[in-house]
Amino acid sequence: MVPGSAILGNTRQKQQGGAPGGVALVRMASWLELKAHHPENVMAPLELAYVASLLERDGVPWTLIDTELGRHSKQRLLAELEAAAPRLVAVHGISSVAPLMLELARELRRRLPDCLLLAVGQHASVEPASLLGPDAYHACTVGEYEETVAELADGLPGGDPTGVPGLMLPGAEGQPPRPTATRPLRRDLDALPFPVHHALRDPGYRVYHPVRRVRRIRWGFVLASRGCPYPCTYCSPTLRNSYGTAYRHRSPASVLAEVQQLRELGFTVLHFKDDVFSFDREHTMGLCEALATQRRPLPFTVQTRVDHVDPELFRAMRRAGCTTVSFGIESGSQAVVDRLRKGTTIAQARAAFRGAREAGLLRVGFFLLGSPGETEDDMASTLALAKELDPDILQVAFLTPYPGSALWERIPPQHRPGFSDLSHYNSSLNSSDIDPERLRHWQRRFYREIALRPRFLARYAWIRRSELLWNPDRELHFVREALRFLSR
Repeated sequence: MVPGSAILGNTRQKQQGGAPGGVALVRMASWLELKAHHPENVMAPLELAYVASLLERDGVPWTLIDTELGRHSKQRLLAELEAAAPRLVAVHGISSVAPLMLELARELRRRLPDCLLLAVGQHASVEPASLLGPDAYHACTVGEYEETVAELADGLPGGDPTGVPGLMLPGAEGQPPRPTATRPLRRDLDALPFPVHHALRDPGYRVYHPVRRVRRIRWGFVLASRGCPYPCTYCSPTLRNSYGTAYRHRSPASVLAEVQQLRELGFTVLHFKDDVFSFDREHTMGLCEALATQRRPLPFTVQTRVDHVDPELFRAMRRAGCTTVSFGIESGSQAVVDRLRKGTTIAQARAAFRGAREAGLLRVGFFLLGSPGETEDDMASTLALAKELDPDILQVAFLTPYPGSALWERIPPQHRPGFSDLSHYNSSLNSSDIDPERLRHWQRRFYREIALRPRFLARYAWIRRSELLWNPDRELHFVREALRFLSR
């Protein structure tokens, strides 16, 4: 087995493998050139880490470069790729970073003319035409791409991408991209090797959600299930943490084994990246029972829906080590929630927050501004609901029509925004009738009227007292980024 290499933006970290001729795996940060961006979680790129585990299994050298860690410029990224001299570069990015992905491809075509350039991830799946071409990427993957990239790597040099399922290739001049054979969704997720967690121990990976009972934090990330079947109009493959609408889950035994590996590697708190952690209640109860068998369960955080929880489930999650649960509330107006096709009710949101609090779980609330037909009275209702729910932390985003979403499809092609304008925290693509500046005012108002309340601040300091003592660098980074954003 050939060991891989992780170049995670830390100049002190030395390359341990990744010999010339291997595969370079790159994640492009959507905010790479923004000086004052909304503080965002930096979660490890599990998709690329799954690719690396398959490459490692097959003896293929690999290098992972993650610009989300904030230590890369475009020039440094190009220099590292040129020095690695890979035979295949797979670049993962969401829609907002598509222009930067194209700039990178054009430059790599010139510097590494014999290298196969592959665009992977959600944007590549839904908008391949925007990334393919003689001066761009040779191919785009469709959907879950771990096995597609591994199969391509095994067939190079001299391989024929047209024989690899799960790709979109450039069409003839003036024609749309042409697909290769369809790659079916993997049903047996247990058969995949665990991601290369040993390459994901950089302290820059962080989740700003509060946790309890942790001293020095090192975040680990797990994907216990894939797929979300709900038809929310604003959601798209660009936003989901996994692919497709078909829900599939791993066995509790497999997840427990991965958690034990993460513990051995020194991770002290986990985040489950599942789109809907508790979608299958029976499976979730079984997973919680397995996690609770650990002598000292690792604390973990999750995100789920308000209509897929109940008091008994909350208590089981708490026993398993869960400290924090995140919910997408979106709006305090039921009419707005219904127009978003969320499928939940305000009453369910209230019950979910009440049940989580009674079980001793910390609560994160996600809210949206600028929905179709939304009025300032609706926003006032959302603010009132947010105060009533009293989350331990909140995130307020603008409704954004990402490619692949129902909202995107409703926009005539000639009126669609540029990909670089798609940033749900940092810019407003207004779908309501409210002035865009008023939307930004409302976003700031949410944070100021909730996060700056004495009660909120006192509770925040109490909950995070251990983190403030043991992780001052992370806490100060969050405060600095938040103040910079709010003072723009």
